[in-house]
Amino acid sequence: MENEQGEVVIGPDEFGYVPDKNSLPSILPNDPGLGLSQLSSNIPENEGGGGGGGDECVVGQ
Repeated sequence: MENEQGEVVIGPDEFGYVPDKNSLPSILPNDPGLGLSQLSSNIPENEGGGGGGGDECVVGQ
């Protein structure tokens, strides 16, 4: 996750948060209640290939 203040690498089973564009991204200490941590064990990691245009995920431009 990256913004004008810096960059944080978010790994599997981690959740990131940025309150606004002037704050440094941070990793949350646990699942914020979405229940997604249970799903990740059932979803294989992307090994590349596939139709994506890169490794970036840009949200909320």
